[in-house]
Amino acid sequence: MATTDSVTTFIDEFNSKYLTLHKSFEDNFWSTKMALDGNSTEDLTRTKQELDIFLRDKANLGSVREKMNSGDATEEQIKVLQVMEKTFKCYIMESEESERLADNVIALEGKLQENRNKMTLGYTNPHTGEFVAGSSVFLRNTMRVNPDEAIRKACFEGLKSIGAFVAEEFVAIVKYATRSPRSLATKTSTTSR
Repeated sequence: MATTDSVTTFIDEFNSKYLTLHKSFEDNFWSTKMALDGNSTEDLTRTKQELDIFLRDKANLGSVREKMNSGDATEEQIKVLQVMEKTFKCYIMESEESERLADNVIALEGKLQENRNKMTLGYTNPHTGEFVAGSSVFLRNTMRVNPDEAIRKACFEGLKSIGAFVAEEFVAIVKYATRSPRSLATKTSTTSR
């Protein structure tokens, strides 16, 4: 039988594990997003999958429910456990195939980010014809503060080029991600007849 202290320990251990996994993913996300030295889309994909696997683990949901129903959790602990339960329910998938499809979407997103990081970004100075390399942050800031309308427009065009560059891959990811649940639902409904 659980005690209030064991429920506290359970909640603390969950929070520590979640924090470790989430921070690892966020660190990789930002280093990849900002194209920092040493960034790796492989690490980004791996840490995202590790976080998702933790959140999809049905055993974690079972443990949360066990603590909720133990009779030893305080009212405040039950509120925390209910939030944990809702979180796990958002991630848990019904089949191994759906988990595999989710992992594939994560890998496709990592590849898209890798390709985006390789993109040469900047603007062409309308007065000199010179290409000025710069990040999306540089282009946005220049658009905000440069008094020259032609430069601001060139920066806007530079930013706009990101959409065209990633559109095809992004659309493919969305199609794959939305097709996958439908195909799983179809398989489930036809195999259950």
